[in-house]
Order: sequence, then C-alpha cells, then structure tokens
Amino acid sequence: MTNENRSVPHFIGTGSPMRDLVATFDWAATSLGPLPGWSPGLKTAVSIVLNSAEPMVLWWGPDFVQVYNDAFVPTIQGGSHPAGLGQAAALSWSEAWAMIRNEVDRCYTQGVAFRHEDAFLPIARNGRLEMAYWTYSYTPVFGTSEGIEGILVICSETTASVLKKRRDAVLARLNDSLASCVTEDEVKTVALRVLNACPEDIASVSIATPGQPAANGSATRKLPIAPAVRDVDIDVTPASAASYDAGFDLLLAQVGDAVGNAVLRARAAQEEALAAADRDRLLMGAPVGTAVFVGDELTVKWANQAYCEIIDQYEIDGKSFDEVFPELKGTPLGNVFRTVYRTGVPVTSKETHAQIRLKGELQDRYYTYNLVPLRSAAGGIYGLWVIVVDITEQVVSRKETERLNEELNVAARAKDEFLALLGHELRNPLAPIVTALQLMRLRSADIGREQLIMERQVEHLVRLVDDLLDVSKITRGLIELRMEAVNLVQVMQKAVEMAEYLLDRKAHHLTVKVPDITWYGDPARLAQVVANLLTNAAKYTDAGGRITLVAQLVPPNLVVTVRDTGIGLSADAL
Repeated sequence: MTNENRSVPHFIGTGSPMRDLVATFDWAATSLGPLPGWSPGLKTAVSIVLNSAEPMVLWWGPDFVQVYNDAFVPTIQGGSHPAGLGQAAALSWSEAWAMIRNEVDRCYTQGVAFRHEDAFLPIARNGRLEMAYWTYSYTPVFGTSEGIEGILVICSETTASVLKKRRDAVLARLNDSLASCVTEDEVKTVALRVLNACPEDIASVSIATPGQPAANGSATRKLPIAPAVRDVDIDVTPASAASYDAGFDLLLAQVGDAVGNAVLRARAAQEEALAAADRDRLLMGAPVGTAVFVGDELTVKWANQAYCEIIDQYEIDGKSFDEVFPELKGTPLGNVFRTVYRTGVPVTSKETHAQIRLKGELQDRYYTYNLVPLRSAAGGIYGLWVIVVDITEQVVSRKETERLNEELNVAARAKDEFLALLGHELRNPLAPIVTALQLMRLRSADIGREQLIMERQVEHLVRLVDDLLDVSKITRGLIELRMEAVNLVQVMQKAVEMAEYLLDRKAHHLTVKVPDITWYGDPARLAQVVANLLTNAAKYTDAGGRITLVAQLVPPNLVVTVRDTGIGLSADAL
C-alpha cells in the first residue's frame, strides 16, 4: 500500500526529489511501518535530515533502515540511489560494511559518537568498485523511550581533494627523483620505482618498445609523452579500484610530461657532455696555447700541451698565476689578466712583448692573446679562458727583414749619391772636350772623318751622362719638369735626331706622322722618352727594318706610339 493518495505529512514537506520519494515510498514494506505509525522521535529525525543542507543519512531501528536527503544523492548517484531508500544500511553499504560495522554497533548500543576525516571507504558506483574518501560522523539518536533508536550520519565525500593531494605528492616525488638523473636509463629506472610505489592508483608500469602492444591488455593506458621522445613508451595499468576521473588523466599527463622532459634533459646533458669532451679533446690538441684560470688567484684549471710548451712549464694545474709567472707580477701584462677577471671585459691583444723565464733565464718573447671571462649561470665571473700564440719567430724575422731593408736603402741612397757625383764629375772633362771640338770646327772648314766621329761620340757621351744624372734625380725624387707651350713637331724632330745615329747605322726605314699642334709640357723630357723608345726599336730590329712614330690626339690625351718590325717584348717583360 502506498501513500500516493494521502496528503504529505508536514514533517516530510514537499518541493524536492527526496521529499517526494520519502512521501511516496512504501514504508509499510520495511520494519519502520507506515508513515502514520512513525514515532515522534523518528519523525523529528527524518525532518532534520530532509530539511538539512548538509549531506545526511538516518539509520533507524535494529535493521538500520536508511533515509537520506537531497544533499546526499550526488554521493551515491550511479550506485545505490534510489534503491538505497528504505534499505538496510548493511545491504546499501555492503562493500564497506565490514569496515564500519564495529563503530556502527558501538554507536547504536553504547551511544559512542565517532568522527573521521578523509577516511577510505570503497563504494559501488558507475558499474565498478571505486575507492572513495569521506569525512563523516556517527551520532546516536534517542527516541521517546529515552533509548537509542537510530544513528544520524553526516557524510561528505572528499575523494577529489584526497586524490589530488596524493597525486600531487606522487608527482612531487617523481620530479624530485628525476631532477638528479643524468642518464636516460636512470630516468626510466626512477620512473618505474616511483610509479610502482603507488598501488592506490597504479597497478603496474612498464616501459615498452614503440609499436609493441601493451603487455596488460585493454586496461593499460599509454602515457602521453613529449613528441620529441618518440622512442620511449610508458604503459600504465590503473589499480582496479582507481577512480577513472579527470584527475587521474591529469596525473598521467603530468607524469608523461615529467618523464619526457627528464629524458630530453638527460639526452641534452649527454650530448652536451659529448660536445664538451670533443671540445676539450680538440682544445687539448689544438696548435695554439689554451688554458683556463679560475678564482680570485687565477688558479690554472687546465692547460693544453701547446700552452705548456709556450711557457716551458708542464705541471701547472692547481698553481696560481703568480706562481706560474712570478716575473709578470705587477707588470702591465699581468695586470691585464686581473683587469679582465675583475671587469668582465674581454681583451684581444696585438703584438705584445713580455719577458718570460724559459729554460732558466729571462727571454724576450712576443705574443698575441685573447682573454675571455668565464661566467656562471647566475652571470658572475669565475675565471678566464686564455688563448695565446707565440709570434716571437715572426717578429724576430720581421725585425731582421726591416734591418736588412734599411741597410739596402742606405746602400741604394749611397749608390744614387755616387751616380749623381759621377755624373757631375764626368761633365767636368766633357765640357772642355766639347769646347775644343767646336773651336776646331770654327778654325778649319776642312773637317776630317776622325773629327766627325769624335763629335758624334762626344755628343753621345754627353747624352749618356745626362741620362745618368736624370736617373739619379728620379731615384732621389729630385726630378723637375719645366713646363712650356711648344710645337709638337719640333719636339718629335729633336727625339728623332737623338736616335738618328743608330737608325742610320742600321739603315732603318723611319716613318713619322705627327700633327702640327701646340703641346704644353716639358719638351726635353718628352723628347727624351720618345728618343729612348726609338733607340730601343732600332737596337732590337734587324737592319733595314721598319719603324713608325705616330702622335695623335685622343681627347683629352696625346697618344704617342712607336712600332717596329723587331723581336718585340714578351707580355711578362713588358
């Protein structure tokens, strides 16, 4: 028999799902009996439960018949609701009854109240047994007979917060443990150890080869790991009672991130270690001197073979700069090292002189060096990287070359001065000879062949002496140009006359094409240049050859060309 056609009792009320369920439930089928026969104590207790905003359950009578309110429904939704209404507590909470029965009996029989925070009690929900955590209390309810007739249970589920704390702790332990891993194998070992120590959430963990099926079947979950780690698969089998909630998925994602990042760090560290080893190997075998000084005393951390050979010391690790180079203490070079260490400003030197003790004695040496400050991750300077090249041999060779060049220059200047002096000395006897020949021509109209030869040779000798003086002036930078406006034809005629003797002697055919124009310049020098060209052409052209002298305007220049049918000049001699 139901209460559908009866008015709702005032102590139950209306307007909520649970009030309606309680009002229409067939209580006659339970040990509580029909609603009208309920005792005042039971009605009061039910009224308190149904009107409370806190999740509450009332267990009444020896069978602990269950009444609960709307606030409690979400807790058992998908489980014992609505079947749990009017049901014996032992049946409704069968999965946890063995764990709570003792306290329930003591509360009902002895009036002992109990309270628990974040206590574990499993619950059948959503088709599986879930682990759940609760903060709850048992309070005895006295009836009208002054005896205990029921138990008031105030119960709130704290599963989400408990699981979050526990999973956060797992993740913290994992991150802390992974932080000290330096190899990929260590990362995998630590991950397996930490995750296998979480039986409440994880039944087992395995690291599989990519592409292989999971060892534990369909229940196994593959951790989402960093995309860059394509060759590591971590398979997790959740505990059978684990909550399949968003928090568990988040835990797996965070574990995957932590393991993936640790693998990447380990690989990066391994690559960095290999690179550092390669770098050190290269530096130790480098042909230039390299060393590292650390600390305020600039203590040698390490130095390669080339550096040790440069300073002629081979057991310097752990020694300070002053111990290695006592002769540089207080010198400008020694101060440079300390300045770079103090200021952090690198220095690249040019040719630097230093007196270094080599083989027991101070020697003058020359170096180029780089000083680079070494900085920690925090930015502080902890040492110097030194690269040094011994250029003593090059400097000595250069200085010797400079000395030899200076000696050659002195010799060249002496030669030029000698040639100038020789030219002037040769002019002294030539002047009276020329005068005598001219007087002889004036005194007698009958000029003999021998006199003509003498005149020509003397004229030639005068030209040679003039050339000698010109060369001397050019080499000493004393040549002077006497600029004037002259007829170009006259200048070229003078040049032809200067070379005429050799042209006539070898019976060359000379063709001259010169425009009748005015030219501005030094006529003597131009005639000399052209005469030299004609003389060379005559010398190196077989007898009877053809020589052409052509001058033409190619604005704004005057171009003078001498061509011959002789052997010519090769390109490399031109």
